[in-house]
Amino acid sequence: MLQPLLVGFMAALVPCGVAFGQQPIPAPVPEHYVACLPDDVATRGDWWPFYGTHVFILPGMRSPEQIRGGVGWPLLYKVYTSNSEDPARSWLSLRRVHDDRRVPHEPGTTKRTAGCWDDHGEEYPLLKGPDFYLDLEVPQGRFMLSLYFFEIDWIQYRAHTVTIFETAKGRDSPPLAAAKVDNYFNGKYKRFAISGPQNVTVKIARDASPNAVVSGVFFDYLFHPSLAPVEKLLASPPAAPPPTEKPNERLAKAAAEAKARHAKAVSPAATDAQIADYLAAEAHTFRTMRDAEEADPKFYYANAPKLVAETLARIAALQEARPTFKLAPKVLAIAYHGHRLMYDYAASDKLLGELSSALSLEARTGKDQVGALDALAGLATGCLTERGGQNIATAFNTLVTLFNQMLDAPNALDMTHQAALRALATNHPDLAVGALRQVRAKAGGKLPTKSRFLLGNALLVQGKFTEAAPELEATVDELPKGVKQTQGLLSLLSCYLGAKQDDKARAVYDRLAATNPGADVLAEARFRFAFAYLERGDKGKAEAEFKAILKQVPSGHIHEEAKNQLEALKAK
Repeated sequence: MLQPLLVGFMAALVPCGVAFGQQPIPAPVPEHYVACLPDDVATRGDWWPFYGTHVFILPGMRSPEQIRGGVGWPLLYKVYTSNSEDPARSWLSLRRVHDDRRVPHEPGTTKRTAGCWDDHGEEYPLLKGPDFYLDLEVPQGRFMLSLYFFEIDWIQYRAHTVTIFETAKGRDSPPLAAAKVDNYFNGKYKRFAISGPQNVTVKIARDASPNAVVSGVFFDYLFHPSLAPVEKLLASPPAAPPPTEKPNERLAKAAAEAKARHAKAVSPAATDAQIADYLAAEAHTFRTMRDAEEADPKFYYANAPKLVAETLARIAALQEARPTFKLAPKVLAIAYHGHRLMYDYAASDKLLGELSSALSLEARTGKDQVGALDALAGLATGCLTERGGQNIATAFNTLVTLFNQMLDAPNALDMTHQAALRALATNHPDLAVGALRQVRAKAGGKLPTKSRFLLGNALLVQGKFTEAAPELEATVDELPKGVKQTQGLLSLLSCYLGAKQDDKARAVYDRLAATNPGADVLAEARFRFAFAYLERGDKGKAEAEFKAILKQVPSGHIHEEAKNQLEALKAK
């Protein structure tokens, strides 16, 4: 029940249209696109929170059903093969997998379950398909579509061709993108940049393999990690480009300038000023890459891997030539940003730990303590959200410790609140609770309304309903009327349901209805009642709530989800 609740009340805490800790996602360009991204072979079955932050589908985990979810759910999809009389299959392996890192874990748990979709190709002659097809409704925005492959049961040396084309134009139309996937015994994510809204068909060709399989489908927003920490460290504010110069032209010039300055920076006679100029040029290259992606995504994704690889090679050469700069925050920030641009989670996670340690040392002992603290705040609040991991949690905890030492620093309290918000958004409620309680203790037991409301929600996600209730009760009336107060009431309703105080929950519902928030909001409240009843095993009350939703919302995704829940109840 708690994961759906997290989705519900985060709308009260984060501006609409902005992914947590990220820059606003630009409006999609008129021409849709699909482009290949580098593979990920390091994450393996530990997909969350690296993948599925918008939508996840884990085939076969409840064979013949799948485990599906995410803040963007429901998402329309269809699976089939080229033989209309032989549907795609869901396969659940019964082998022992709890300690096999290749196997995806179930959402919110450490339990691993080996499942997949397959095309039943083992029943067909070699090279005769039938191949696996997946129709997908891509949401509006810019996404990374990731397909997870691993050798389920035993090694069979599978290799497939993955092709993506427009559904409306049919399977014989020119592909939007195509890529080979092989050598995936230890797990591999085949990744694509894709814009929406559009409907696409993903074909996974069996080729010469026993069958065509896939064990995970994930959607995540594409975004550029914030350049703010880099620019603050380098004192490199954005420069206004010439009005007649195209983003692609600016990118070519920026990359050439970084290369030229690098040659001077690695020379034995290089001064600190020349090295700083070089690092500023790399930051400018990253900035122009971001602009190019917004203006021409196809150009960007065709050239970004090569450009980033060149930047990382230059940084490595600088570290080799000037060892005293090897762990300098400015150098580490450039390297971190480059790996994040390519969604290289393993490398960026390692660099994040090194960078947070370097900034922590600078904040305690350096000349610009407040500047280093501010950079660490940007790093922790942005990077914590971008991807989880132990190094990020360490950066976050270091940040909170520093804030408690330097609460008189500019905006320290607000930065702590933002860091706690990102921790909650990335399913780290323990970090959020710890940070806010430390600040409360330091401030003599007081918290601003927005921070206290956030604390209540973090406690709610932890399942500590009796501790959450007083925080939410004290703040819901102080929230601005409208969307924020509506979400506050939904949080309080969920809190009462978790504590099995149904009379109080019903009173909150009545209060919510009196504000005329719209049928969708009331349906969301009824969903919370229904799922609470399901958790208690009261199918009769849950069924009544789902039927009420069907009357409240006669069509659309909410109606379909309630209908599906009713059908599932009847099937059981």
